[in-house]
Amino acid sequence: MDKSIEYILEVARCRGITKAAENLFITPSALSKYIISKEKELGLPLFHRVGKEFVPTTAGEHYIQRLQEIQLIERKMEDEMRFYANLRRGILQVGIQASFIEALFRDILPAFGERLPGVKLSVVESTLNGFYQKLRQKQIDVVLALGDQQEDGIDRYLIKECQFVIATAHPELFQEFAVQKDGFSYPWIDSALLEDIPLVGLRNGSLFQERTDKILEANGIRTSYTYQVMATRSGLSCIENTDASMITVDSMVLNNHFRKKIYLYSFGAAPATLPLTLSYPADSILKNEIQCMAEICRTHIR
Repeated sequence: MDKSIEYILEVARCRGITKAAENLFITPSALSKYIISKEKELGLPLFHRVGKEFVPTTAGEHYIQRLQEIQLIERKMEDEMRFYANLRRGILQVGIQASFIEALFRDILPAFGERLPGVKLSVVESTLNGFYQKLRQKQIDVVLALGDQQEDGIDRYLIKECQFVIATAHPELFQEFAVQKDGFSYPWIDSALLEDIPLVGLRNGSLFQERTDKILEANGIRTSYTYQVMATRSGLSCIENTDASMITVDSMVLNNHFRKKIYLYSFGAAPATLPLTLSYPADSILKNEIQCMAEICRTHIR
């Protein structure tokens, strides 16, 4: 895609230079110079500068609308050409959260091969933010991941609602306190118990950890983390080999094998959930293949 189109549209979307430059992986000064150069080339301003905010002028709004139309045509054309190229190779590019890799290779790939034997799944690894950037840029076809963020131009299949739980390899910590409670999928314990046990958390900046901390705060729990790791799968390995427990979602445990049994407990005033979705560009021409994958994921992911 033409970088000039992407630059102007991102400034318009963010209504400023700093955030747009961060999203585009260039410096704010370079982006600012480009906008000024483009305005000189056109002979009129595209944006009013209101403090640090960039507000499109009347001419700028018209220009941005035309750029969006060009971008849509370019993306459609690139998508179609990539589809025909991949059709020859029979490849569907899939971004998948690491905690579901085991389920992919164990269950999803064989089932997909039976349904669509002429199409292979190519697995792409990245961060969650990286996945959605690749999806927007049509570098991958679909993303299987946890999250409820909404983005224009991205459609989703809901695979399942995953429930937040306490995971531990030491059930003796909770067994005598656990009870069955309506609405919860696992034995329920009082959240206050979490204040007195070692916990594993994800490092600062994790969207998943931010959600976890909000759930704890909503239940009036103040806790600190004995261990901090980069990824949930590392955290689950930690609880398997230490006396720590971890707040996670049930599917991240149920879809992986562990050397020790991992026990799950519900907590909180009400069940907290996070959707597992299969995301894809709304204008994708691979919708039949993606729908097939969604059906398989719903069948095999626990």
